[in-house]
Amino acid sequence: MKKVVIVCLGLIAACFASATAAAQSASTLYPFKGGANGDGNEPTMLIQAQDGSFYGITAFGGGTSGCTDGCGTIFMLDTKGHENVLYSFSGGKDGGIPSSLIQGPDGKIYGTTLIGGPDSTALDQCTGTDANGNQIAAPCCLDSNNNPVTCGTIFEFDPSQVNLSQTPPITPNILYTFTGATDGASPGTLILGSTKSEPEVIFGTTLACGNCTASFSGYSIYGTVFSFVPSGSTPVTPTPIVTLTAPQPPTFSLAYPNSLVQWDQNTLYGTTQMGGAISSTTCPTNSTGGFGCGGVFLVNLSGMVAVPARRQLEAHTSWNLGRHLKNLSPKR
Repeated sequence: MKKVVIVCLGLIAACFASATAAAQSASTLYPFKGGANGDGNEPTMLIQAQDGSFYGITAFGGGTSGCTDGCGTIFMLDTKGHENVLYSFSGGKDGGIPSSLIQGPDGKIYGTTLIGGPDSTALDQCTGTDANGNQIAAPCCLDSNNNPVTCGTIFEFDPSQVNLSQTPPITPNILYTFTGATDGASPGTLILGSTKSEPEVIFGTTLACGNCTASFSGYSIYGTVFSFVPSGSTPVTPTPIVTLTAPQPPTFSLAYPNSLVQWDQNTLYGTTQMGGAISSTTCPTNSTGGFGCGGVFLVNLSGMVAVPARRQLEAHTSWNLGRHLKNLSPKR
């Protein structure tokens, strides 16, 4: 009899759970309006900070004219759906198209932008050719109008200093400007981590590398993995960990890293949006210059070596490389 009772109670619980699950629904907390409204469009990341508030970024919008669709925003949101734009990027010295946001162990919020930055000396770090075919110093990154731009930033702001009564409520502090040379271009993912020598570090990726001096069998480098120690408002210099080579048939190679996770103090895993086994019908050469369906890689932090974790894994994320890099054209 006990067994029958237990079974019946189990069935009732299962049915109740099923009915409860079926009754769940999603509701809109805040709908972005975009355009002249200035609140941004295409939100790509949301984090909850230690103060309980939500902070997020939109890749575009914000009412600025430096990018085709606006250069993106940082916003703050509460659980009742009250949204405040904290900052609108111009695409110039302050950066543009924010791509990542994370709260550091020091309480500061760190982020990246795909383009822009204040360091004008970074504009001519790469090589190009003039009308006669001669090699000349050239910018690594160009905007959609072929104007030279720096290649993205690392920024930070202190959430405790947000002042909604002033305009703008925050001014992000630029910690580093990417040159598009050996340090990479268009920083994306940031994650918290640690190493044997540093208990608190931030790891990151760049989606491209315009004209790196490092190469593999004559192929340019397509993206990097880097780290830096959170320092608040003090400028940082990212430490290069590994560079990724452009896809080359028929072997597995890596291109455009777009996510990272730390396994232990010796190992990082990540995904690439391109690379992998090459096929004329599956993920062939495309307009961004890469091919392959992507892959998963691991980085040995003790030896600083990146190797494929598995072949032919699709590593597509919500980031569409062509869409979000339409304002950036790295030299290759």
